[in-house]
Amino acid sequence: MVEKFPVFLKTLSGSNYYYILAPDHFWEWQRIGNKGVLWEVNALTLPDRWVIQDLLNNTTGNMVEIDEEEWRLISSSS
Repeated sequence: MVEKFPVFLKTLSGSNYYYILAPDHFWEWQRIGNKGVLWEVNALTLPDRWVIQDLLNNTTGNMVEIDEEEWRLISSSS
């Protein structure tokens, strides 16, 4: 389990990027067509917190860690 935040992740395909600020708060940038959408998620329910834990634990096997600069570049393109 991750003890230090923030954590920056992306999917191997580059279609989704994540900025995880805490176990119950994250930003997601999602590619939709040739544009990007930025979502803020405050995990107020247990299923939402499980999503964050799944991201941090890479349960799907398709997440890679990135640096803050890559997050800034992609999220500013929304």
